[in-house]
Amino acid sequence: MPTPSWSPLFLTSQMFLLCLFSVSFHSQVVRSLLCAQLLCSRLDLLHSSRFPPGCRSVMSSSSATRPRAAGPPDPKSSVSDAETSGAESKNLKLVFVTGGPGSGKGTQCAKIVENFGFEHLSAGDLLRVEQNSGTETGEMIKGMIKEGKLVPSELTAKLILKAISKSSNNKFLIDGFPRNDENRVVWDRVAGIKPEFILFITGSQEEMERRVLNRNEGRDDDNIDTIRKRFKVFNESTLAVIKHYETIATVHKINGLQSVDDVFAEISPLFEPIVQEELLQATVELLEGLDSGNYKTYQRYCHPSVTVFEPNSQGQLVEGMDLRNFKFNLGSATDRLSLTQRLRSTVVAPKVTILSSGVALVLFTRVLKILNKPEDGDIEAYNETGVWQRLKAEDGPRKDWKLVHYHRSVAPTI
Repeated sequence: MPTPSWSPLFLTSQMFLLCLFSVSFHSQVVRSLLCAQLLCSRLDLLHSSRFPPGCRSVMSSSSATRPRAAGPPDPKSSVSDAETSGAESKNLKLVFVTGGPGSGKGTQCAKIVENFGFEHLSAGDLLRVEQNSGTETGEMIKGMIKEGKLVPSELTAKLILKAISKSSNNKFLIDGFPRNDENRVVWDRVAGIKPEFILFITGSQEEMERRVLNRNEGRDDDNIDTIRKRFKVFNESTLAVIKHYETIATVHKINGLQSVDDVFAEISPLFEPIVQEELLQATVELLEGLDSGNYKTYQRYCHPSVTVFEPNSQGQLVEGMDLRNFKFNLGSATDRLSLTQRLRSTVVAPKVTILSSGVALVLFTRVLKILNKPEDGDIEAYNETGVWQRLKAEDGPRKDWKLVHYHRSVAPTI
């Protein structure tokens, strides 16, 4: 498990709390009571502060997944339905990324992956990987390319769905598909998944031609004649797809001729609501796990060295294994522990603030109902703050959000 590394965050005074935790969460240094008091006061200030608008309700979702329409399959598509069926069970967040040759969409996709946890699926890359896989489908692709034939749209769509179903992620950038109206119609029939939005990186053909010629990637098709043929196909086919999506979805056009950082600065606000929703959902699921004594849920969302201030800790900073014992009283670990009280939490007025690419605050009021108390005073309310960080997962290169610090104080009113 990697150690969370915190760089100094020069933020507003309300964000001062993070500076108090700019050391490793694996540190065994005992925090002083003064530090605890300062942190608590800062967190209380956060609950009374205003945050930028745009946070979505944790239960809302803008993605729409439609059932697959009936229709005859393309006989040349040999990716089975069993290989793609896993995609339908996910709460998918898809973004179609498009742009002409030299628009810089590959560079921006890499930055989105790093900063927002999406997985980048390039239609061209998936075809090349399948072509070299030695499978029957790969040999079919080789033969079609050798004969100068187009790869069937259904095959490309199913390769994308296969990659989605195999991934543990649920957020994807689909790059290079659909390229034309026929691709789009097949995608609607085979997948039926509407994108969150379309990211269209624009620029003048003259400047993008210059970029492609100067990038020197060693591609055989990076010559002026081939580049202009690619632009002709893009202008005649892909622009028609964009015009169609403008009538049914949101198309965000970003000027790709700016610097890489300036382009990304315009792109970032488009993805922040998706991350905010993800963090709110993680918070709700974590609270449900705590209410029910589900230790696996705790392990999924909490870093092993998570720290906490809350009323029951009597002013002490509880950390790591002490917190697990404090929360679950682990004599012998079980997946679901018996609790002396039946609890049900409701999250009220949640706010998410993304502080940097890998650090975020989740603030909310938690209304806690104690279900096995017959008396009137069975509802408690707390102001709660979670500090979340994106950290490398144990089972792969992706990064997952983990709760690294948690603060709770009694709400003055319900």
